Amino acid sequence: NLYYALTHEPEPLSSEYSRALSWEAATERFAAAGSVSFAEAEAMKEALSSADAGIDIVLPPLISGNEVQRKKLSRTFRLTRRRYRNFRSRLSQELSKTNVLPQRTKDLLITELDKRLNVDLDELLSSPKLRVKLSPAKLDKLLLDLYDGVVQGESGDVFRVIGGGANVGRQNRYVRQQTRLPQKRKKEEETVD
Repeated sequence: NLYYALTHEPEPLSSEYSRALSWEAATERFAAAGSVSFAEAEAMKEALSSADAGIDIVLPPLISGNEVQRKKLSRTFRLTRRRYRNFRSRLSQELSKTNVLPQRTKDLLITELDKRLNVDLDELLSSPKLRVKLSPAKLDKLLLDLYDGVVQGESGDVFRVIGGGANVGRQNRYVRQQTRLPQKRKKEEETVD
């Protein structure tokens, strides 16, 4: 076979095979494989916009058949949750008393600390399916709101210093001061006149 291939010219490709091996045909196949039909797009849109949109996560069984072990795990979880709630409650009280944080940041932190994660552990241990009732669009919106709230507020410089070093925070502060400088000069000129 190798000798024949080396000693003979290959047969020319038919126009059908030549077209199938071209970049244009490959691009068309790639676009067809990645395309979403109108019905699929509508079904996804409807699923994500429904009130009970969420993600199903199938978990392996945590404890299979051992009732004593399940009760022990459940008791430990409840005790840990109670301790964690006490910690969050005390932290929330301390935050409300402090004057270090800006008021908006303090209010956001206290609101988040007051939220409770209510998990029915018996149901979670008996069922290998966990339902997270948060659509990807809602999660994206919450994360963007959190980011905007952090970097655009009074505490933005603190996070810029933490994330990018002291020079980044100082640079942003300098830029803000420079933008306020013409306004300050204008006010000074008005008071002099």
